[in-house]
Amino acid sequence: MLKMSATRKAIGAGIVGLLVGNWLSIVPDGAMFGTLDNGILILGAYTGLQLDDHIAKVFKGARPGLGAIVGAAIGNLVSDVAGCLADPAMSPMVGGIALGCMLPILIIPAIEWDLGGRHGKCQVVAD
Repeated sequence: MLKMSATRKAIGAGIVGLLVGNWLSIVPDGAMFGTLDNGILILGAYTGLQLDDHIAKVFKGARPGLGAIVGAAIGNLVSDVAGCLADPAMSPMVGGIALGCMLPILIIPAIEWDLGGRHGKCQVVAD
């Protein structure tokens, strides 16, 4: 096993700190927001895909993919707020962005109701 001296470890940590610090200083405004926004959104969509089976059990006739839609919508809300809080250029807008993300979530049930009327009814199944 390779042993590193305390001096080498300190130099290595200093180099990593400089690289990270320099990277953060040269990226344009909004880059931190964008990174967190898309990263958390992707996790939300995958989480929603995992919810599909549960949604199908609770709501008989629910269309496949509804979990991904809900997961992406909620993931987008969380990711936008996290990105705003982490990025100083965006943080003053966090309230408006959060509200703007929540309003379209209210449309999901209306769309599902409309599509359910055309493609079969979605019913809540009691356990």
